[in-house]
Amino acid sequence: MAGKSSFHVNLPIFDGKNWDTWVKQMNVIFIVQEVDEQVNTVLDPLSAIATAQQRTTFRETRKKDSKALFLIHQCVDAKVFEKIVDFTTSKEAWDTLQKSYGGDEKVKKVILQALKRQYELLEMKSDETVADYFTCLVTHTNQMKNLLE
Repeated sequence: MAGKSSFHVNLPIFDGKNWDTWVKQMNVIFIVQEVDEQVNTVLDPLSAIATAQQRTTFRETRKKDSKALFLIHQCVDAKVFEKIVDFTTSKEAWDTLQKSYGGDEKVKKVILQALKRQYELLEMKSDETVADYFTCLVTHTNQMKNLLE
């Protein structure tokens, strides 16, 4: 019997920390679940004089939006969930999370400057392995790249 396959994964849970990493993970999940457009699109109400095709399209779009909202609900902890519990569309929830945790451009700029300074001052400690030092360098670099996106 042919049908859609499903897979079980541990979804990333956002607890208010590591926003940039969580967003990247969620964007991949949205693509895999074919709901990536929903979190960026306003769900317009259905016209009273809609055709049968428009009603069908609306139902499909609303179902995808509900799926995206469900994924967002499943991927946040209880504290974060309280901020989005009353929203009925994925875009509303996603935009609220973006405003709450995505950060202001000025804040990102200050954090980036601090990270650059830390990067400039990085030195390998005498008891540190090359692998550990390299990991530290890569982590700092990735944090700076995330702020530039």
